[in-house]
Amino acid sequence: MENKEKRKRFILPVDYVYDGFVFPQGTLINAYNAHDDGSRYRYLTLSGLEQARFQQPVYIAGVWANAIKVDSDYEFLIELSQDQDISPVYIPDGQGEFKVDSAHASRHCKKDQIAQYTVNSGYYPDKDYTSEDWYTLEKERFDPKQWLFRGCFSAPPIYVDRPYPQTKLYDEERMSEVTNAAII
Repeated sequence: MENKEKRKRFILPVDYVYDGFVFPQGTLINAYNAHDDGSRYRYLTLSGLEQARFQQPVYIAGVWANAIKVDSDYEFLIELSQDQDISPVYIPDGQGEFKVDSAHASRHCKKDQIAQYTVNSGYYPDKDYTSEDWYTLEKERFDPKQWLFRGCFSAPPIYVDRPYPQTKLYDEERMSEVTNAAII
């Protein structure tokens, strides 16, 4: 159980590429991986990412951010690190998808506001639920380039739980096993 808890709240020990986006070393991560059995060794993964707070602002989804939150499979929140004009703005099209808002080319958002993003239904590929092990074949999707900006609003900062009480995710014994991927 302790191993599973360590992997729910941790600081990235290395830069980590997740579906094309680089999460920098030192990023505080909160994630819940339903497939984590709590075994001692497990390769580093951001599967089940819930929140992340960056040590320094990063550029993601066309904006500079301090933190992100995966609010649901179709909603993403970004805590802005500076004032910025964000475009294009998307609105519902009345048929369950989103289209560019022709009345508003961009929106001015202030530092520390929360930018709200969504995705159209094509963001996730169709899944074959007929296979008994469909969940093991499922590819995670984290592609901020396809997120659609909806607007921004004032709210408290995105809350990210502190890391598990252990100061590092790995000990000397396990560090000797690290090659291309970090093992936690």
